[in-house]
Amino acid sequence: MSQSAFGEAGGVRKQAQLKYEKGERAPDASYLSAIANTGADVQYIVTGVRAGHGIGESAVHQAVLDAVDLLSLNKDVNADQLARAVVKLVARNIGSLAAPPQQVQQTVTGDINGIMAGRDAKASRIKRKDG
Repeated sequence: MSQSAFGEAGGVRKQAQLKYEKGERAPDASYLSAIANTGADVQYIVTGVRAGHGIGESAVHQAVLDAVDLLSLNKDVNADQLARAVVKLVARNIGSLAAPPQQVQQTVTGDINGIMAGRDAKASRIKRKDG
């Protein structure tokens, strides 16, 4: 998907999309919600940790369908053989298993006394005493 198309899916222009990618600007919740509807992994975008640890629901779904096809060949297949077949089919459908998530470090420079966005962030102002 092009940057223009991805930005359009999120309701922003290409310039805003480029700024998101360069880290010059942070996306808001409406943008993240919109791109989630296109299949983007918002958890990964925000935290650096992939949702589902790299195995997509569609890959598992396809592996189960392939396993059902194996059963339809009128072969005697026990549960252990079926489980091994599903694991092999999942690996084939996703190419390779994703690496385990790694820790992400964030560094903030400059004034951090502004408004933040996020689930646990609370906007507050410190009242200063005159004097």
